[in-house]
Amino acid sequence: MATLNYTEKRKLEEFLGMGSGYVLDFSNRAFREFIHDGVGMDIDDPHVGGSGSKAWRLRHFWSEQPDYVVGKLLKDMIESVTVEFTGPLNAAVKMRRHRASQPCYQCPSIESGSSEGIK
Repeated sequence: MATLNYTEKRKLEEFLGMGSGYVLDFSNRAFREFIHDGVGMDIDDPHVGGSGSKAWRLRHFWSEQPDYVVGKLLKDMIESVTVEFTGPLNAAVKMRRHRASQPCYQCPSIESGSSEGIK
């Protein structure tokens, strides 16, 4: 179980846009592939991701996986948003995401997010 506290989860959920059940702009297929490529797990497996929306499955993943796995995935997600800065996002959205990402890298799960033991 990842050791994300309430404040860390709230910041990550806001950053990832999870309030409406989505995670970033992932389609179901892209979400599954991104997680599989990053940590070698199938988020659609009920033991890994539970069931429901992408946001619910990611929350379940956080609650069931160890820090190093959650940290690796979160680091990959944050970095994927950073890459989006070159895309068509408007300046206000870019700035909000950038500011929101700063404390995320300081979450214990992300700090321990090495790829050791994954895949």
